[in-house]
Formats: sequence, C-alpha cells, structure tokens
Amino acid sequence: MMGTRVFVNYRRDDSAAEAARVYEAINEEFGDGEVFMDVSSISPGAKWPESIVSHLEESDIVVVVIGPRWFTAGIDDFGKRRIDRDDDWVRLEIESALSAGKLVIPTLVSSAKSPPAEALPKSIQELAKLQKLDIRNEYWKHDIQLLLRQIDAENKIDTEHKHSYNIYPKPPKGGSTAVALEEDQLKIAIQNSIPKWAIQKGCMEDSDNWACTEIYRRYTFKSFISAIDFMHKVAPGCDIAIHHPRWENTWKSLTVWLTTWDIRNKVTDRDIQLAKYLDSAYEEFDGRDLFKQ
Repeated sequence: MMGTRVFVNYRRDDSAAEAARVYEAINEEFGDGEVFMDVSSISPGAKWPESIVSHLEESDIVVVVIGPRWFTAGIDDFGKRRIDRDDDWVRLEIESALSAGKLVIPTLVSSAKSPPAEALPKSIQELAKLQKLDIRNEYWKHDIQLLLRQIDAENKIDTEHKHSYNIYPKPPKGGSTAVALEEDQLKIAIQNSIPKWAIQKGCMEDSDNWACTEIYRRYTFKSFISAIDFMHKVAPGCDIAIHHPRWENTWKSLTVWLTTWDIRNKVTDRDIQLAKYLDSAYEEFDGRDLFKQ
C-alpha cells in the first residue's frame, strides 16, 4: 500500500465478528502488515495500550466499525455508557484520529444506525458529520468493495494507469451482479425510502440506443455556487460507490437521474442506495433552499 496504513477501531462486545471480516478484507486486498486490529495484530507480551497508540500514530486511515450496540454498550447501574467514560479506548482512538487529522471512515454494520452528534461525547461529535459507509450483511461482498475503493483512492495506487473512457460505461464482459427492480418493487422502494424521487423511461443518447429506466429528483439551492458546492460534496461518495449519476445544473437547481448501466440502464438497489445518500447529504447541506424542496 505504499506506506498507507489502516487502523480498525471497533467495540468487542458490539461488532468483533464484523470488524474481523473488515480486517481480513483489507489485509487480503492490500497485503499483510498494512492493517491493524488489536486482537489480530498485537504481539504476545506487548503492552496493550502502548501498542495501540503506536499503531494508531503510524496509521493514515481509521475505519470505525459501528454495530447496533456500539452506542449503548456498557451501560452501568447509573445509566452511564462506556463511551461516556474518559478511559474508553474506542472513544480515545477516535479522539486521537480526529485531532490528528486522519481520514476517519465510519462504517455501519449489522443494520446499525449512525448516532446523532448531540448524543455523542463532545470530543467525537465530528464523527457524526463524516461520510458513512453501510456494509449490509446480505450484500457484504459488494459493500466491502466501497470501503476498499476509498482506502485505495486515498493511497493513490496505480496513478499512471491509462483509462479508456466513453460517455457511458459499458457492461462488464463477464456480466453484472446487479439485479433490476421490477416495476412494483421500484414503486414500493421509492414510496418507502426516497419519496421525492420519480420514475422516468426513455432512451439515452450515445448509449447504443438502449431503452432506459431512471429515477430522478430535482434539488434546489440558495445560489448557483451552492448548487456547484453540493455537487463537489457528493461526488466523492458517488466515486466510492463506483456508481455515478447523470445530472444537470440549471442556475440554482440540480436535477439528478440514476440508473444502472451494467444491466442496460435499469434501476437496481444500487440506485436506491445512492439516492438515499444524496437525499441525506442534501438534508445536511447548509446551502439548500428550505422553501422549494
């Protein structure tokens, strides 16, 4: 990994198994010795805190694995959570990473929800504002690639590789793993998860005349600059997801269309997930127009 090291932060009684899978995936992708996780990496006889501090200081990226009990673990008889304690090592590792300006990637597993900033200790409230990755158990092989891609991007591996881009990506030769949503499934997904999106059918230019089904939504902003800033804000997340929107900016508005090119422009779960990400980013964006949503 050319010097970039990854530190896996997790809570043992919350997500030990999932953190181990994350560790193994990073280790397999980038090589032995480039990722640290306390159970797997501390040598026999080493002092636990000193070893952790040393590896954390040497790391460039900290993956914070958050399971369903990460937030409430260790509640004592007086209602105090473990994360509220000054000696909680999970909290101390995150504090150290944030204060050192390291890349911190909150990674949600086992259907965990991201804790709100106001419910976290003040020293790590910044964690709630960071872009999160959701690794779903049923889509583990797909979702773990999003994490590996972000780590890879930070490390700038293969920067001299020459790509041959077309206006639209071509389906993979071996076939895609994406599965199109049936029309009734798509309508239910929109109603339950992304109610401000709609369905559009047509044909895309310069794409071998493929019939196309897309979902789309218009976002409005306070100014033209805010619209462009929003595009910059969400672009890295789209790149991490290896799933890119078709979008059009007109003054203070941004219209986004999503479809999955791998299966000849049909809507899949990938589009629903990216739409949810864009909606969430918009709700947290200071430049959105509160009167024309």
